[in-house]
Amino acid sequence: MNAIWSLASEHDLKVVEDAAHATGTSYLGCKIGVGLSDAIAFSFYATKNLTTGEGGMVTTPSGNWKSECVSFACTGSAAMRGADIRKKETGITR
Repeated sequence: MNAIWSLASEHDLKVVEDAAHATGTSYLGCKIGVGLSDAIAFSFYATKNLTTGEGGMVTTPSGNWKSECVSFACTGSAAMRGADIRKKETGITR
């Protein structure tokens, strides 16, 4: 990953990690998903090491990327784009 981050930095590229099987792991002492890359995608499909049957999660340290990721909820459904972001992130409905 260090080589990838270095190359991305040199060429002003973004790094999106596929962490489908990396739940609970770490790299160089840092937990996967805490922000070393621009976005980290986790999968919770039935064949993964942490499953909810379907679905996934994206983590990002970027507020701009966060908004973009939220807009893709429910496969980018226009009805969901205007929904309360807090509900999507936490399940809180009040």
